[in-house]
Amino acid sequence: MVSINLLPEEVRRAQTRRLHLTRWSLAVAAALLLLAVPVGLDFLHRAQAVRLRGEEARLKRELGTVRNEVATVTAESAKVMTQIERARALRAKRAWSALFALIANALPEETWLTAVATDPATPAGARAEPLLALLQSVPNTEGAPQAQVVTIEAPRKLRLLGYAADYPQLYEFMAHLKACGAFTEVLQVRAGLEPVLTGSAVGFEVLCTW
Repeated sequence: MVSINLLPEEVRRAQTRRLHLTRWSLAVAAALLLLAVPVGLDFLHRAQAVRLRGEEARLKRELGTVRNEVATVTAESAKVMTQIERARALRAKRAWSALFALIANALPEETWLTAVATDPATPAGARAEPLLALLQSVPNTEGAPQAQVVTIEAPRKLRLLGYAADYPQLYEFMAHLKACGAFTEVLQVRAGLEPVLTGSAVGFEVLCTW
């Protein structure tokens, strides 16, 4: 059997070209598809990296805020602890008015004090001034200086300086101080006759410890 192709040569060539173009198009499409996969993955990775960098920046900002809050809370905590310690120190202070009343009651008739100071002479938070000067108050009148408020950390010793008419007066004063129960030790630091006005008296220094 003999087959006769009745199609013109140009038609056959056109069909062959279309077939080749179709195959080429499919090959190019497949190549582009294969190329698009890694490109797409790279794009996704880049987008994820950008997102992660943004998240990192946000976390750093939040961390800075948290650190500032921690610093503020720490400072407030330190302030509160300071106030607590100060309150404890204030509770540990002596009742100076009652203590001076006790010392005044212990003084014999011919014995008097010239200075009273804490030992050491400059407690933490106060100036080096005799305690008697610190306890003086000035009336609150117009034009008059106001009494200064001075915080004195609780001392452990009190130094008393004064004069007694004679030694028995001094010993009586020390005996009263020991008997009052406010001090654990009453020690005579020095005592000796000194000129006072037209006569002489026993100048003394007594150290009281509680």
